Amino acid sequence: MSALMGVTLRKSIRVFQKVSFFLMDVFSLWVSAFRYNSTLHSQHSTAAIFRRHSLLSSLAALHDR
Repeated sequence: MSALMGVTLRKSIRVFQKVSFFLMDVFSLWVSAFRYNSTLHSQHSTAAIFRRHSLLSSLAALHDR
């Protein structure tokens, strides 16, 4: 009986190990995609902020006249 439990335990550990490696790979891919997406988003939003700021400052300059 204990030999059967040992075999079952070893198989369970192997399955758990494979699943954990797969989940770590998926997680690292997700983190990489998130960083890449946030980098692209920050570049676009920074340009949009500069455009918005220049538009508002030019409107403020027109209002002061």
